[in-house]
Amino acid sequence: MNSQKYLILIKGLDKTEEILNFANDKNYIKINYKNADKSYTYTRNDFEFYKDPIEIDLQKNRIHLEQGYTYNIMKALKFDQYYKIFFENNSSVVIEENNVKIVENNDKIIMSSNKFEYFKEISKIVSVRTEEGIGLLTKEYEKINFIEKDTALYKYITPLARTGTVASSKLNELIFPFGANKSQFDAVRNAMNNQISIIEGPPRNRKNTDNIKYYC
Repeated sequence: MNSQKYLILIKGLDKTEEILNFANDKNYIKINYKNADKSYTYTRNDFEFYKDPIEIDLQKNRIHLEQGYTYNIMKALKFDQYYKIFFENNSSVVIEENNVKIVENNDKIIMSSNKFEYFKEISKIVSVRTEEGIGLLTKEYEKINFIEKDTALYKYITPLARTGTVASSKLNELIFPFGANKSQFDAVRNAMNNQISIIEGPPRNRKNTDNIKYYC
């Protein structure tokens, strides 16, 4: 069925495009799938049907999930208590309305969005390329539709979110099963105290590790 006009959930999963048609049969729903030769029967509790969606104006608004930022959105439709979001890579996702916020574009949101788009544009210049000339890093960026709050990338493009560190008392509970010298301990301590850390240094024996570098 047309996913732009209808939303059909079977046991909570979006099956709209797989369904050819359906019919009511007393307390059950009979469904014919496009690639099946027989009908399948479901209880009414397992079947949800919605139609006549409202399209969200993506020029004026931005879809903001509780989990973080969204990118590459082509269209967003609201079916009663659900939002269905269509992405540029032809994928889609259905999310309950209590996990979605429709926010008017503002400087803070646009800035974070522009940062990510800036990274994508830079990757087209500096990325290692395939024989076809496609940037490997760019290709990976294009796959990103969500940036969740618990990721380093979200913290990096959202400076105000870089809060919360491990309590100093917790640092005393760190376990080093094979021992550690001062440089190694400092590297771990700084990693635990910062959202983003880079620890640089090749494997070395315990007597020669003082040149380990760490960045936060």
